[in-house]
Amino acid sequence: MLTLMYGAPVCNGGGVYNEGTLTIENSTISGNTTGDSVTSGYFAGQGGGVAGWGGTLTIRNSTLSGNATGNGSSPGEDGDGGGVYANGATTIENSTISGNAARGYGGVYNYNESHAVTLIHVTLTNNTADSDSDEHGAAHGGGLSWRIRGGFIVKNSVIAGNTDRGSSAYNDCLGGWGDYTSQGYNLVGSGTGCPSGGTGDQTTSDPKLGPLHKITAAPPRPTPRSTTARRWSGFPAGPTAAAAITPQTSAARPGPEAAPAT
Repeated sequence: MLTLMYGAPVCNGGGVYNEGTLTIENSTISGNTTGDSVTSGYFAGQGGGVAGWGGTLTIRNSTLSGNATGNGSSPGEDGDGGGVYANGATTIENSTISGNAARGYGGVYNYNESHAVTLIHVTLTNNTADSDSDEHGAAHGGGLSWRIRGGFIVKNSVIAGNTDRGSSAYNDCLGGWGDYTSQGYNLVGSGTGCPSGGTGDQTTSDPKLGPLHKITAAPPRPTPRSTTARRWSGFPAGPTAAAAITPQTSAARPGPEAAPAT
């Protein structure tokens, strides 16, 4: 088990920066920030919690909360991926990504044309894109965001309750030329940019998540958020009987064939 808090590198990856093969497991990455850009034409640091730059990244049974990206020298150069910046093969399983702030795009941002980011049993909520509100009218995607081919594969996950201060129509998802593939039984925000055509997918304006709890005293920027969040109880029954679910910090979620229950 690993806890990484309050990192503040001058460039990418507030908590973790990866260019090789890395598995982050049973860990908390919270309250980290990336560097600002002081030179025109250069982006601020990407990936407030974790930045994957090529290579293979797996995040499992972990919490990423209260991380933030840096400020660009102009609005279009702000840091992307408040929780995760993915530019390689990336899989996130049985994890919570909550309360992260990107001055640019996305709580989880994919910038790789060869690899989709895979999310299985992930709760993605309360993240903010365009957190400094300097690009009003421009869509950023508060939860998931991708701009080139690659996109996301999503299964048994909650993507709801995020905020895009540039455009509320994309509070939860923003897609560019990439693809979003639902493998079923996801809960996504209603009218907030996420597709919802997979088997058992549902939409909601209220994901009914429990309160988010601080894990420690907060630094000046950003404020760390949750270690647990009560899962939504409205999934339809899957092929087998429903199984009780407990917070991801203490036990694994059920397999993809089971439906969450309170």
